Amino acid sequence: ASCLAKNSHQSYPTDLSFEKNERHNCGASIITNYFAISAAHCVYKTLIQEKFHTEYYLFHLISRNINVNRIKLKEAIKRRSYGSVQEQVLADMEVMCIPLITTRYIRKMQPIPLANKNPPLGAVGIVTGYGLITVDGPVQAAQLQKLQISTVSPDLCQQVYSTNITENMICAGISGDEGTCFGDSGGPFVVNGALVGLVSFGPLECEQPRPGVFADVPAMLDFVKEVTANS
Repeated sequence: ASCLAKNSHQSYPTDLSFEKNERHNCGASIITNYFAISAAHCVYKTLIQEKFHTEYYLFHLISRNINVNRIKLKEAIKRRSYGSVQEQVLADMEVMCIPLITTRYIRKMQPIPLANKNPPLGAVGIVTGYGLITVDGPVQAAQLQKLQISTVSPDLCQQVYSTNITENMICAGISGDEGTCFGDSGGPFVVNGALVGLVSFGPLECEQPRPGVFADVPAMLDFVKEVTANS
């Protein structure tokens, strides 16, 4: 198996495509010269459930049609272990730090600042990803997609999802038939240039006018800082 992290959009040099066997799996973002971040369930299911040897797992940073840079993944660091089904659902809302071992920093890639507090309700941000662009087919995005969305009340998400919406989650979305979809998980939600959330889940039918749920990055900031302190 192989794992790739591709960047093909010059306007979003922090975005990665976390791939398995040359197929897009989830999104991720570079947060330091040597660390990327993604939703916990993205990396956990890929690296641990399928029992890959993480010390030999690879990230490839690709600027399409230009060059290929290979970066070795040392390990995947999650904040807590999975246990019961309920704990796994909660862990899906968490983040996972991904150490990237490289001999040099990739100039075309840039770390994204982490937000230190949640945005207010109604704050406008950008979510990006390589997820499905239509569920009829389905059709995977060949290039990085972006969408402007606004934060909404967690109570609204609680009304439309059976999962308990906790303080470690952020709700955001727009009305209409646009939103995050399969393959966008782990991707960034950015407000005022800072990473505030990671795509976690949304409606099963992606075109339903429902908000999406994001892992709350500010809520995990102490963990992230501890892990990346020496990078």
